[in-house]
Amino acid sequence: MFSITQTEICETLALIWYRKVGMACVVRNHLNNMRLKNASMLGLDVYFIGKH
Repeated sequence: MFSITQTEICETLALIWYRKVGMACVVRNHLNNMRLKNASMLGLDVYFIGKH
């Protein structure tokens, strides 16, 4: 038996969501994040959560 953590579920949903939206929005958002001091996946997570 294996357990799936909530984080893994969120990451999987995020990947599916990004594919649906398309790379254009992801790339644009990533470029925006690069302007931040601490640009990282956290910025994408915030963007992902913000759209729900």
